[in-house]
Amino acid sequence: KAFASCKERTETQQVAAQALSVLDESERQGQKDEPSKASRISELRAELDESLKEEMEHEKELRRAAAEKDGVAVEFDKDMMQEKYKYRKAREVFLNCKDLFLELTTWVVASEEMLNIMAATFYMYGLTKEEIYPKRKSMLKWDTLKAIMVDPKFLAVVKTKDVCEQRKDVKAEHKLVNIRELASPPDFTEEKAREISPAFEVLYTLIQAAMSYRQKDLATRKADWVRRKEKSEEAG
Repeated sequence: KAFASCKERTETQQVAAQALSVLDESERQGQKDEPSKASRISELRAELDESLKEEMEHEKELRRAAAEKDGVAVEFDKDMMQEKYKYRKAREVFLNCKDLFLELTTWVVASEEMLNIMAATFYMYGLTKEEIYPKRKSMLKWDTLKAIMVDPKFLAVVKTKDVCEQRKDVKAEHKLVNIRELASPPDFTEEKAREISPAFEVLYTLIQAAMSYRQKDLATRKADWVRRKEKSEEAG
């Protein structure tokens, strides 16, 4: 009984420290002359806007050159390219701010929205339900998700995985419709994610960009398949 009481007091103190940390960050965001996590993220995004814009233009030029060499028309899916680079930007911000992301593991508690959005992100990058849920449990647990967060393998997968790769026999938790249900709580926005933590807003932006990119890729593949099918039927 005494041990349980001591543990409860310790956890209460940790929760209080977590709340103070969030408040301290909010105060720093209001002071222009003092760097904050939010301003660091904002500056990084601005830098990436320039570099990725240059990469996108370079990719366009390479495609034009290749098309001219082959004597074919240049085909650009502007929306697809924008989704691709939006995702790349979100991923680079996340990887460059992984130290801020890992700070979240010092938190003692997390809201249901945080748990669901993190689980959706883990599913997007290939983790299974068995890895995310505690054994013989049907509810997400913060300690289990924190263990995944600190595992270097997760960050490595984020860096290398193609979120649009074609797969067969996709597990239910890896289907986009189910990931979206977890990752998009009603009325939840980037601003609300930022209020929880600037680092969490980075994660939220990443999963939203990944879902949007995959959705566009799936729609493009389906449209291509329909066109090929129609041409085949016309040819007899």
